[in-house]
Amino acid sequence: CINTGKTRIIEYYNSQIDFLLAEAESLANSQKFDDAMILLATVPEVCKEAYEKAMAKIGDVYQQKIDVEGAAKYNEAYALWKSSKSKDTALQVVDLLAQINPLSKSAKDGRSLVASVEAHWAELEARRREIEERNWAFKMRQYEDKQNAETAQREMNHEYRMQESNFNYEVQ
Repeated sequence: CINTGKTRIIEYYNSQIDFLLAEAESLANSQKFDDAMILLATVPEVCKEAYEKAMAKIGDVYQQKIDVEGAAKYNEAYALWKSSKSKDTALQVVDLLAQINPLSKSAKDGRSLVASVEAHWAELEARRREIEERNWAFKMRQYEDKQNAETAQREMNHEYRMQESNFNYEVQ
């Protein structure tokens, strides 16, 4: 009785595997990836051929899932970055891109966008430092000009006093 039931289960899955694969494909095409993988995971290991086909299909469905999810995250990050290149946006973009599975087809594009964000901020930081250095140089020049003017004023005052002291007053 148990062996008969076991044989019937094996026969069922071996005869129905193509239908299960087609249903899983239909679910995956509807972006119901988890449902498709659950359906395929129900095939028992004792049904060797059917099980191997189901496991191969689970891999394909999982790849579809991470590709679709990765593309969605990438597109969201890309649109966000194109709309505003602020520091907060950059952090949000990098956070979204970090959620892309490295095995996804979008992972490469995600890494490129991260590199673009990093390059943008490196460029801004370089410009900020350049402006800061120019401002500092300008302040130093102002300070030096003020010091030179004070030194010149002291020299003129000293020269004036020297001329005044060398002047002989004769009173008659």
